[in-house]
Amino acid sequence: MLLEQEKRIPKLFWFIIAFAFAIRLIDSFHSNFHGEEISFVAIVNTISLNHLPLHSLDHPLMNIYVAKASEVIFGSSPTGMRMLHILMGVGTVAFVFLVGRKIFSTGAGLWAAMLLAIDQFHIGFSRTIFPEVLMLFFAAVTIHRFLIFLDRNNVWDGLLLGLFASLAYLSKEPGILLLPVFISVLVIYPQYRVKLKRPEIYIAVLLPILVIGFDFFGNSLQGFKSSHLHRNISLLQEGIQVSMKPLSLFLGEFVQLFDPVALDVDYYPSNLYACNMFAGFFYLVSIVFALMFCDVRRNPGAGFLFFLFGFVFLFFVFLPGCEFWDPFWWASLCLLPAVLIAGYVLNGQWSKKHKKTVRTAGFCLILILVILYIPRMRNQGHETVVVTVEQIAKDRIRGGWQLVEKGDLVLARRNFVYALNIGGDLPEAVEGIEHVDRLMAERKEQEE
Repeated sequence: MLLEQEKRIPKLFWFIIAFAFAIRLIDSFHSNFHGEEISFVAIVNTISLNHLPLHSLDHPLMNIYVAKASEVIFGSSPTGMRMLHILMGVGTVAFVFLVGRKIFSTGAGLWAAMLLAIDQFHIGFSRTIFPEVLMLFFAAVTIHRFLIFLDRNNVWDGLLLGLFASLAYLSKEPGILLLPVFISVLVIYPQYRVKLKRPEIYIAVLLPILVIGFDFFGNSLQGFKSSHLHRNISLLQEGIQVSMKPLSLFLGEFVQLFDPVALDVDYYPSNLYACNMFAGFFYLVSIVFALMFCDVRRNPGAGFLFFLFGFVFLFFVFLPGCEFWDPFWWASLCLLPAVLIAGYVLNGQWSKKHKKTVRTAGFCLILILVILYIPRMRNQGHETVVVTVEQIAKDRIRGGWQLVEKGDLVLARRNFVYALNIGGDLPEAVEGIEHVDRLMAERKEQEE
């Protein structure tokens, strides 16, 4: 339980929130639509009462409808369409503080909030129309609800936990990985096993399962081959491929110093590919360091953070597809436990002797991250142009056939699937997929 003085919101928290909002808003003003944002905008422009898409390009539907609501409220400029994403990014910073305060202390929560407020990766996604920031927001809310759920036995707590877990999934599929971690915590810690005998946790699990069922059913009605589900199945068919995809989130910028093509160059100018290398190193070192000092047996919340990081990290190490250092942002769910554990380390409560030294070093790190990010706040992205889903689909199909000629069948197939995701059940894209599948089968027979 929090002490009474820790329940008060410190003034520093409001400064952190104001800073997080300001830097994301200013950065958005300096950025035109970027990369796949153009595709999302094209889909948003198709939304009407007569046409309600049930997927957001190659992910569930939440992203495009949040962007549409933002457009209606704030206007159709790049910043207007991003405003709700910006606000949810700032909201994530707030909930990280609340979670850190509940698990560790007010000081740890403030440090974690500061780290996320200036995190290069999170700023980049907070000021663009990408689903990651929505998933991280609802994941942070879900984690906060889970901590409340551990303290109480209430049907409403189960419903709210399931609701926010569902919204995390509808933002991006990895949000559903929170559920097995929740169940594991209830199994591992004896004091919580009694909750497995009560209905609340099963309500919390059943609701997202129903939402996933709706997602499958609705997308099947609108054409399964053009849905994000078909794209996910296509990735799984590529087979298990061990890689360091999730590690690229933290060390991608460092690796790129030695291998310029280690990360997707299309995303480099907009800082969307990875954390700042110094922050990334610090997050990983903090996790290893905290394992030595944090008593996870007496602090189930801390145990939950370590397990969440490890489970998500390993899940995406073995997920099929892409290159060894691919900027696989599906693993961005790792960022929440990473900054929370780093906040615990910076607060210095693990050592009274070194607390002042650690906090001084923490302020220096924050200052360095701010100084390094400010020069990147320049005009980024493509010129603001209106592109239709048909144009994007045709470009992808054309690119797919060019890749077929070069012999890159895996990437060619992804281009055709992308065209289906954005353009609907296009015969040209279906033809491309079938042609690539035949070539792949022939190549496999020759190898055997």
